[in-house]
Amino acid sequence: MRSILHAILFGSIALTPTAAQTVIYTQTFNGAASPDLPPGWFANSSQVFTGNTSPSGGYAGASGGNNLTARNCIPDGEFRSFQVDGISTMSTEGLTISFGHRRTNAFTPDVSLEWSTDGASWNTISYNSAAAGTSWSLFTSATLPVETEGQPGLSIRWSYTTNVGNVPCDNFAGNYRIDDVKISAATVLPVRLASLKAVADENQVHLSWRTFTEAANDHFSVERSADGRAFTEIGRVPGAGTTYEPHDYEFTDGYPLSGINYYRLRQVDLDDAYSYSPVVAAVAHIAGELRLFPQPASDVLNIQLEKPSEESAVFDVFDPAGRLVLSGELPEEIADHALNVARLPEGIYTLRLTTGGEMTVRQFHKH
Repeated sequence: MRSILHAILFGSIALTPTAAQTVIYTQTFNGAASPDLPPGWFANSSQVFTGNTSPSGGYAGASGGNNLTARNCIPDGEFRSFQVDGISTMSTEGLTISFGHRRTNAFTPDVSLEWSTDGASWNTISYNSAAAGTSWSLFTSATLPVETEGQPGLSIRWSYTTNVGNVPCDNFAGNYRIDDVKISAATVLPVRLASLKAVADENQVHLSWRTFTEAANDHFSVERSADGRAFTEIGRVPGAGTTYEPHDYEFTDGYPLSGINYYRLRQVDLDDAYSYSPVVAAVAHIAGELRLFPQPASDVLNIQLEKPSEESAVFDVFDPAGRLVLSGELPEEIADHALNVARLPEGIYTLRLTTGGEMTVRQFHKH
């Protein structure tokens, strides 16, 4: 019989981040042929277009050249908007938006800045368009709410309502301009982990986990510990690369330690950067023919048989690389044995015990 304890973690679990203050989207408008808007950008009026009149400048990173121009001209009272769609914010946290802005004295409407995840329902971002003067300046103070994180297609919209009588739509009309739109993330997560479980069953411990999203995820290294501090890799599971769909994974520890087993995932990116999951635990105590204690062992590993053997037993100890490091015999008619492991380096070792043609394999942790 085996006593069973399992640990489960649910919810969005952020593995330790690998990057900070990362630009996830930028647009300078220089790639668009005037008056067209760049790919992903849309306007509801022909009075919103790109051009190189009054190129941006005066702030760090100003790209000059083309910028986006929105006119305040006839008809009066018309709602005009322009927006960018399809910005992926998957695996990100702490989003901010910045852009250069400028307006002429004849452009008096208030410009609203908004975000949407479906293109239908819009939410306001704090923005004072009156701060845009007749010279270019950089707007940098907008922090996006947490609802904008983890989205496969975020939209950002600028909108205003014309308020000019009969002013024609020509180069003398008031205008509002933006350039160098940038969305940054304070944290880029390689993997958003939805759940992690460890369940002991029979002579094994089954691990399972689900990811919400993955970014350049090469593989998961499954690590185990007897004390929750010193971990050793016991296997690997390939990752899904970059994906915005949930993925389920499984791994079975076929030779768990007797007693409590701690597990964690070491997630490794394609560029070898890595991060760790939270730790889960499962108790796997075998009340059977062989018990090894203490776990972890320091100087002596006690080998306890369920009952004395009628003949001598041969033991072999293999290091984490599979090399034979210890071997010998356990005398017959004795149930309890002490094995000196003081000279072994720290790690997970495998003990193979052979008695009368029957083989039993167990693992132990040397600290």
